[in-house]
Amino acid sequence: MKFDVLYHTYTLTITVFAAVFGMAYPLILQAIERIDQKYTSSVLSTDLRKRWQFKAFNFLIIVCIACVGILAYVLECVDNEWWKYGVVSAAVFLILLLMIDVVLLVQQIIDYYSPKDLLGLLKNNAKTRDADALLDLAKFAAKTDDFMLHVNSLSEIASLFYEEQQKAPKDKPVEYSPELYDILSKVAKRVGDPTLFDDRYNYIGILATVYNHRSEGGLSSNTLQKTWEMVNRSAKTGNTGWFRDYWTYADQYYRFYKLNRRTPLSDNNLKEFYRYHVMMGGLLIYFKRYDWLTHIMRFSQSQPEKFELIPGTLGRIFEMVWLVDELNEKPFGLYKNYQYLGLEEGAKIDEVIAGYTYQYLALLIIRLWTYNDYNINYSDPFILPAADEEFVENNERMINRIEWMKKNVEHWYNNGLVTEFGLSNVPDVNVVKSKLDEYIVILKQKIIEIDSRDEVDEHKAKVIRDEMIVHNTNSYCPIPMKEDDEVLDETQFNTTSTPIIVKNRIEKPYITKGSKKELGNFGGSLVHELNFRMLNEYLRAAFSMMPCSISYSINQKDLLEVIDRLELPEDYVIVEIGNALELYEFRDKITVEGNNRMYNGHEILSLGMAGFYNCLWILRGSEVPFMEIVETAFTGGSYTEIDANNHLYSNIDNIKPPYDVQLVQTIKVYAPKDYGNTCLLKVMCDYSGNKYELDKVTNIIEEEEVAK
Repeated sequence: MKFDVLYHTYTLTITVFAAVFGMAYPLILQAIERIDQKYTSSVLSTDLRKRWQFKAFNFLIIVCIACVGILAYVLECVDNEWWKYGVVSAAVFLILLLMIDVVLLVQQIIDYYSPKDLLGLLKNNAKTRDADALLDLAKFAAKTDDFMLHVNSLSEIASLFYEEQQKAPKDKPVEYSPELYDILSKVAKRVGDPTLFDDRYNYIGILATVYNHRSEGGLSSNTLQKTWEMVNRSAKTGNTGWFRDYWTYADQYYRFYKLNRRTPLSDNNLKEFYRYHVMMGGLLIYFKRYDWLTHIMRFSQSQPEKFELIPGTLGRIFEMVWLVDELNEKPFGLYKNYQYLGLEEGAKIDEVIAGYTYQYLALLIIRLWTYNDYNINYSDPFILPAADEEFVENNERMINRIEWMKKNVEHWYNNGLVTEFGLSNVPDVNVVKSKLDEYIVILKQKIIEIDSRDEVDEHKAKVIRDEMIVHNTNSYCPIPMKEDDEVLDETQFNTTSTPIIVKNRIEKPYITKGSKKELGNFGGSLVHELNFRMLNEYLRAAFSMMPCSISYSINQKDLLEVIDRLELPEDYVIVEIGNALELYEFRDKITVEGNNRMYNGHEILSLGMAGFYNCLWILRGSEVPFMEIVETAFTGGSYTEIDANNHLYSNIDNIKPPYDVQLVQTIKVYAPKDYGNTCLLKVMCDYSGNKYELDKVTNIIEEEEVAK
């Protein structure tokens, strides 16, 4: 029988593929699943699936499936021998590649089963994406008590942090990639695992890498949040060994960074790092880790003793008191950076966090008597901080905080815990309170001194000045005004000029330098009063120069009927004083055309509320009195023209006690000497049905002839 190369090759190809697909493929998948079981983690098996051997295996399986189908079709249906040999050769080549990849993949799986070989694989490809795999390997090493494997795994993770520190910009704090921040979060969970208290496997090496004092940029707020999470979790579970190691590294970081980096960036980084660890004291009190507090209050790595992260003077302690108080004033100012695990107080959570921090700071005040040594801080720890020289409120606020601190000092003595910290020379509670009372006396004396000052705050005066100018410029004036470019023959008008003066006293704290208080819209209220008086003076002048020839007392509901009876000529207008026409039943009878209100073709000029009774003044539109703002002639005083465009004057630039702020404008009212008949309708709000003088009303022209 003749040997058929194509047929036997095809048969061999199908057989080999069937063996790989039917047997090797399921076994390989099972082997990968056992990696999850071995390391109690899906991260490592996921990492294996990302390797090129596994990806190539899946690709070749799919290609070979397609090739087997095509090969059968070619052998049966294609007559061209070259095509047959070509397709069969390709199939053989793919099967060979698949077999080679199976061998490489199996070797890879074997390496993953061996922790040491796996570490070698991860080291050779130690990119950020492998950080999770390295961490899971470190967890496995801790579980199996393989200390060197644990250390080597963490060392590889540390190298990833070092690389990003080197690549980070030198002019800003180091920001790590999301993958490395995720590593810090996972380390925090391990630190807070109550079953893991073997100090050899406490993952402190990762933190030592983050607290690398050679990094010029320092620590970012995101990094501090992650380390805060670690401390939070360790304090909750009581991982004492980890915390003691942590404090050692933190103290070293602060000291070395302080010695070697003296730039604005490093100074700010040190300040934040210091505050961060002072706030940590409140966290330890919340979790009642008093032995930890004892440790940090006595921990020093030098002689003479230095406590870099512990406020060691009254000045530094009250500096933190002030900071906590300021953060507490902001919405979630403390909570967003200093969360306590398990603390749920809703909107009051900042106050609770501040309370625990004040307790810690009160304990540090008591501690001063134990470490009353000039060489520790190179200053006398009992020197009281200086009072604020500028603002009464700052000193009043500090007095309030000191009273709180006195209560917290009493708290430590009353509950007997003051003896739990191994402090020597613990003073009597009254001695501590007496020292705080000294500070209160100093602050009160400074308040009296500041209150005695009369110096005007230029900023506050400028705010009021600007308010007056802006409100005066923007306020709507309903009074008819003379056009700027209008030329008048003043012989045709009666005129009168009246200065309008308004005055309002501003309380001393709102205008002097001794207080932070500012009075909003004080200038606006003065302008409002100025405009009100201006309207009244305009009406007085207008009515005095143009006495009304006709006057009626009319019930408000009859006003429109009266206007109809007057049979006004077309050129007459209705001047509304007050809200005479604001009745609900008038809404459909009074029309609005643009910005103007109209009744039966007659324009309604509304002057708004004034110090007059509600009334309607009816006269020819061309004869309505108007006014202009003119310069004011002063005979004395300290007025300056604060707005030349509107001839607005005030004494705000030269104000003196008792701080009466004055605002002045002079109006000149023009009324025609010759004018026709005018009618004044005095409005009576009477719901009894009284018609008053309704029946006396006749045509205004007839009334004019009678008047003549």
